[in-house]
Amino acid sequence: MAKQKKYPKQPKMKSSVEVWKRYEERCKEVDRYNNDLKRKEAEKKRIIDKVRKRK
Repeated sequence: MAKQKKYPKQPKMKSSVEVWKRYEERCKEVDRYNNDLKRKEAEKKRIIDKVRKRK
């Protein structure tokens, strides 16, 4: 199983708006990646449960 990504380091409070926007986009990208991993793992678990019930 692939590891989940960690959030990037948060910028300083004095940073510009552009920096905070880029940080927000990177956080959203990490969320998408991690949610995709969770979804695939849940799907795999459902399939395994279905197969076990047939036996």
